[in-house]
Amino acid sequence: MTTITNGGWGRRVVAAVGAVTIAMIGAVALAAPASATETPNGPNIDPKAKGSVTIHKYAEPDEATGLPHDGTKLTEEQLKNLTPLKGVTFSIAQVDGIDLTTNAGWTTAATLMVSADGVVTGGSTTYPTTVVTSGPTDAAGIVGFPNLPLGVYVVSEVDAGANPIAISTPPFLVTVPLATQKNTWLYDVNVYPKNSLTGVTKTVDDAKATGLGSEISWNVAAQVPNVGEGRSLNRFEIVDTLDARLGYAGASVAVTDRTGAPVTLPDGSFTVTAPATGAAGDLKVVFTPAGLAVLQEKALGGTVTATVKTTVKEIGDGSIENTVTLYVNDAKVISQDVTYWGALKVFKYAQSGEVKTGLKDAEFQVFTSEADAIARTSPVSVNGKTTFVSDASGNLTVDGLFAGVKGAGKDYWLVETKAPVGYTADTTPIKVTVKPGSIEKAEVVKVLNTQVPPPILPLTGGDGAVMFGIAGAALVLIAAGAAVVIARRRVRA
Repeated sequence: MTTITNGGWGRRVVAAVGAVTIAMIGAVALAAPASATETPNGPNIDPKAKGSVTIHKYAEPDEATGLPHDGTKLTEEQLKNLTPLKGVTFSIAQVDGIDLTTNAGWTTAATLMVSADGVVTGGSTTYPTTVVTSGPTDAAGIVGFPNLPLGVYVVSEVDAGANPIAISTPPFLVTVPLATQKNTWLYDVNVYPKNSLTGVTKTVDDAKATGLGSEISWNVAAQVPNVGEGRSLNRFEIVDTLDARLGYAGASVAVTDRTGAPVTLPDGSFTVTAPATGAAGDLKVVFTPAGLAVLQEKALGGTVTATVKTTVKEIGDGSIENTVTLYVNDAKVISQDVTYWGALKVFKYAQSGEVKTGLKDAEFQVFTSEADAIARTSPVSVNGKTTFVSDASGNLTVDGLFAGVKGAGKDYWLVETKAPVGYTADTTPIKVTVKPGSIEKAEVVKVLNTQVPPPILPLTGGDGAVMFGIAGAALVLIAAGAAVVIARRRVRA
């Protein structure tokens, strides 16, 4: 999910930000052709004529097109490699008090300038303007303003729509009609302002995560815009806001050009401000003026990549979002990704009839594969703990397990490694699926234990009594025999 803000605009798109190049049609040179100023009564213009201004909005290409920009309409063949921008709103306002049917009007028009906020001045005079109409570009990137009276107009880009525009097209002046290089008048004027686009994406690398304390990486890729001629980068800043359930563990920054080749940044090209290790907060990567110059010289259309390493401290509701904000000039772009976590609960019990009794001190381990579970190798660690013990009520909680890529759920194997005293452990691995969610919503796995069988004791009247009887008789006989032997020895003596 990505949000773009340009000035007061707020938009959600999957792109990022851009710079602007205006490919206008000589709108700054507002003088009439020579033939228009040779007649004493003014230029050869029909005062009742109407004209039009048509805006064609495209993304700035990687390389300059070299196309003409003289107010004429370009062909589809000439524009085939350009990408139109839909939804960019332009307004058009007429400059009041200038009559282009007179030579004086053209003389005044030649002195006009328009500021970034649309104020028109000529020398020491400020000229008021009247908005005629406005509208967004269509799917072809076109918006037309027909039936315009003759005059000087200010064209302003007022809303980027869903487009990632960092540097808006500055207001520009255009006349209706437009003087051409062939000493003719062009009543239907076409202009081709361009905005360079880029993208910011944030992706989480958590495929190897298991339990709380695992390290996961967040990869931020911010494309350096194709800054057109006459424009410049004055801000390039990445702010990665770590969720409170994450702990900072390190970061790195790299730059590549549009071909993917690495760009070496000299020392001092950017600064990094990070939270304390293990803490949440903002990680900021800010390019210095020297770094901005390198980006503009060597990395236009390239990518700035920031890799942020974090540990997972707790799961909360199971969805841990991490948000990055990219600032390029006046644009603000937000992107985020999510890592999904869940928990596992176990109820260890014995059963007598309908009564279930929780058992204390049963020990369990969790494994990521059945093979490991059988071999008892590589148990999952949750905040450094690999063995989980049931409490006096027979309950235990494994309070943080990775719940799979995009929250699809992840399989684990639960093994009872030690039974309570007097009970027999079932060491068969139990397959469980952990899904995203809070500890309170965790699945409960019920594990039954059976008691160790008691020793077999003799019963009255049973074989045990017979054996004791036989043994007693034998002892009596032995004693009698011994007495006879002793008596005979006494007689002989």
